[in-house]
Amino acid sequence: MAVATNGTVYFEDRYLGLSNTPIPGSNMYGVNTFIAHFWDDLYVTPGEVYYLAQDDMFIIEYYQVSGYDSPDWATWQVILFPNGSLLLQ
Repeated sequence: MAVATNGTVYFEDRYLGLSNTPIPGSNMYGVNTFIAHFWDDLYVTPGEVYYLAQDDMFIIEYYQVSGYDSPDWATWQVILFPNGSLLLQ
């Protein structure tokens, strides 16, 4: 699993870039299995990207992440569950 700073989580050993492409559909990166929770050219500042693995969930938190040319930032989470469910909050 790869957790990208550009707002995606993907499950292939390739780079999924910052340019959005239509979903569903193939993209120029060759990555077709991913979660695009906030796919954009993001800048991890002033914050961080954290993760926490627990028995019943895997939590990825984007903390105080901004758009590339934006002074505004946001915090959100992607939570993956063993049964394949996910929660975006």
